[in-house]
Amino acid sequence: MGTNMYEKFSMKGKVAVITGGAGGLGFKMIEALVQAGSDAAIVDMNGEGARQAAEKLAAYGVRAKGYEMNITDEESIVRTKENIMNDFGTVDVLVNCAAINHHTSIEDCTIEDFSKLLHVNVAGTFAVTKHFGQIMKEKGSGSIVNIASHSGTIVNTPQLQSAYNTSKAAMIHFTRCTASEWAPYNVRCNSVSPGYMSQGMSNVKGRSAQPDPDVQKLMMDMSPMKRVGTPEELAGAVLYLASDAASFTTGIDIMVNGGFHIW
Repeated sequence: MGTNMYEKFSMKGKVAVITGGAGGLGFKMIEALVQAGSDAAIVDMNGEGARQAAEKLAAYGVRAKGYEMNITDEESIVRTKENIMNDFGTVDVLVNCAAINHHTSIEDCTIEDFSKLLHVNVAGTFAVTKHFGQIMKEKGSGSIVNIASHSGTIVNTPQLQSAYNTSKAAMIHFTRCTASEWAPYNVRCNSVSPGYMSQGMSNVKGRSAQPDPDVQKLMMDMSPMKRVGTPEELAGAVLYLASDAASFTTGIDIMVNGGFHIW
C-alpha cells in the first residue's frame, strides 16, 4: 500500500499560530487547521476577540488560546512567543494574516500613511516570522504561510491602493527569501494570494467598510469565474501549505482568486 494522502493533510499533534486570527478570514483559516486536528494559538491586536475565537475553537476538542499582540512591537512579539511556548511547548505552523489597507491615490497618500501600511504589512510580517520561525529552525521543521493578495501581482482597478499593492508584492518576495534561507532547516515558507472574497470585500469608498455595488459588479465582470470566493475556499489552500501534504512545496504563491489574474 502507498502513502495515505488523507493522513498527510492531518494536523493532529501540531500547534498552529495565526496573526489576525480574530478577524473573519483569519478565523476561518485557523478553524480549518483546527478541524484537521491542530491546536491553535490565536494572536490579534484585539485580545478579547482572540480569546473569544479560541473559546469557539476549543469546541473541536483541541487546545486553543487567544493572545493580544502588536506585530509592529518586537517586545510584544517576544513576550507572546514566550507565553505560547509556555502554554503549548512548541510551534509547528505560523500563518501571517494580520494586515491593514486603505484606498488612496498616490498624490493623496501621505508618506506617513504609506510608511505605516508597509510597517504593519511588511515589517510586522518580518518581525513575527523572525521570532516564531526561530522556533521551527531550531527544531528542524515547520511551515510558514503568509497571506498576501493578488494585489501583489496585479494592479487592482478601479481601486487606488498603491501602498497596499506594494506591501503585498513585498510579502510575496519576502516569502521566497525566507523559503530560500530556511530550506536547509526543513522550514517551508509559502504564500496564499486571495482575490475578492465574500468576507473582506474590497471597495473604493475611502475607508468605508461598505463595498460599492457598482464596483463589485465591475470586478466580477472582470473575473473568469464571475463570483467572489468563500472563506472556506481560501482556507483549503492554507491547510494544504501548512500540512505535510506540501512537504516538498516551498517558495510558492497560490492564487485563490477565481482566475482574476488571467485577464
